[in-house]
Amino acid sequence: MNKGLWMIGYREKPMLHRVAYFCARVPKHCTVTVPYKLDILTLMKKITILLLAALFHFNAYSQKDSAYFDLGINTVRLLTLAGNQSASSEKWINPYLLHAEGHIKFVSLRLGFGIQKHSSNEVPSDVNGNTTYIIDTLHRDFRIGVGLSARLSSKWTMKYGLDAYFGKYTTRRETQVPQPLIGLVTDVHEIITKESGVSPFLFFQYHFGPRISLGTELLMRFGSYTTTDKQTNSSFPGEDTIRTTNGNRVTMIPGTALFLTARF
Repeated sequence: MNKGLWMIGYREKPMLHRVAYFCARVPKHCTVTVPYKLDILTLMKKITILLLAALFHFNAYSQKDSAYFDLGINTVRLLTLAGNQSASSEKWINPYLLHAEGHIKFVSLRLGFGIQKHSSNEVPSDVNGNTTYIIDTLHRDFRIGVGLSARLSSKWTMKYGLDAYFGKYTTRRETQVPQPLIGLVTDVHEIITKESGVSPFLFFQYHFGPRISLGTELLMRFGSYTTTDKQTNSSFPGEDTIRTTNGNRVTMIPGTALFLTARF
């Protein structure tokens, strides 16, 4: 190829095409690295798009399979993924973001996973006495269960069974206050709750088509928990406190989930 013509074509290509063109000619001297950053919310949006694509792709198959695999995402939880619900309201919201279920005849094995994260940072100013307030919360939930199913009609299916569930809920509050004589004083208050138990469930599923459905569920949790309350202060390390509380509780979670599900 004429060198002048090659240079003209090279200049006309976009930057990425130039790099690819050069790599094709001299592969041993070229490595292309693409920066990559993906947060949880963006990941869930991509999963939803892929799930919708899968729903329409597999829509031609029959709904009456005796063996199938369901994969769903809780659209309500997806919308509140980065929200900041209070502890009193959070316990009434279905915590599971992802739902997976393998089914053979009338028996099913199901899994669920949920995560809720929120962070806030109040910068120091004259209004708050040049104090920094940092609050981080992280909730994680997991379940595994077995169930049976009953076909109520051509559009409705009811499933019922028992889950074993596990959860860990962390709240961390940090306060940073500048003091004239001793410098920056940091106070940290952290509360960690671990809970486990069993949960009977009722799951109702409406089938729009052979592979598209929406579902919600009722849960009744019977669990035990351990809460560790720890408080530390950088100026008074000898006065750090740790308190542990054990207890039992029963929690009913109404149908606050809306699982968009694909069947394979």
